[in-house]
Parts: sequence; structure tokens; C-alpha cells
Amino acid sequence: MMNRFAIDTNVLISALLFKTSVPFRAIELAEKQGIILYSEATLKELEQVLNRQKFNKYLSLEDRKVFLLKFIHPS
Repeated sequence: MMNRFAIDTNVLISALLFKTSVPFRAIELAEKQGIILYSEATLKELEQVLNRQKFNKYLSLEDRKVFLLKFIHPS
């Protein structure tokens, strides 16, 4: 049976911003050991948060959209 993980939006944002962070490593581990589950509500919240202007100084809007797409459709 494959492990299943639910990850909070704040953890996803932290992982996106800080590639050496504990949240980033946790997501990497979850992807290796199973699948990450998400709901429509989680995706909506993630999209809303990623579209906030305060993130412009950290990541381009394009990079944030790519992250969202990769999260929805992992390779």
C-alpha cells in the first residue's frame, strides 16, 4: 500500500521559497515514499496565496504558476 500525505499550504509555500528548508525536504520525502493528496480547497488557497503581490520580490509569477502546475501534475 502506498503512503499518502496531506501537506498544509504554508508548508508548500515555505518549500517553494526555501529549497534547503525542512518543508522542502519533507515534500521531497513524501514524493519519494508515496503520493501527496490535495483537495480543491487546498489548490484554490495555494493559488490565491501564490498570486499575492508580496511574493513578487521572491519569485516571478511564472515560476509560481509552474510550481502550481507541477504540484497538480507531478512527473
